[in-house]
Amino acid sequence: MAEHALALGIPRRAVILEEESRDTIGNAYFGLRRFLEPNDWMSIRVVTSDFHIQRTAWVFQKVLGLGYDVAFSPAPSELDHATIAARAREESDISTFLMEWLGPIPDGDPIALARLIWQEHPGYAAEPAITRADIQSRIAEIARVHRSADGAARGHRVRQMRIAEL
Repeated sequence: MAEHALALGIPRRAVILEEESRDTIGNAYFGLRRFLEPNDWMSIRVVTSDFHIQRTAWVFQKVLGLGYDVAFSPAPSELDHATIAARAREESDISTFLMEWLGPIPDGDPIALARLIWQEHPGYAAEPAITRADIQSRIAEIARVHRSADGAARGHRVRQMRIAEL
């Protein structure tokens, strides 16, 4: 994403990389702790893949709360239509999981977010409350629920596929 920003003419001094994270939750959390809070910055621009914008926006609001001005710039993925449709389904499944997992945390709650990162999250906690396998299993279960017994998409999945066909 940094290369994309630089290619668009953003000055190198204006591009700050958060390199501690292992996922979007960590990216928002460490960006907040390492850059926004120490510098008293209240505005941020997040550059991410075009198919990832909605989930990223939800996660950043959950982590930062409503006190920050967050703008998003999509980097074009240049994927073919079938891959975009598959990514949209995957993003929906992951978003559903995240809404279950993070939903009870009030937006921007620093204590709850620190507990999530350092005690629960398998990417950061020494002894996480949930494993990566647990997460993958739950996302796979969500994907199965989103599809009918014959494997066909249903509900909002059908709408996504129709939109992708346009």
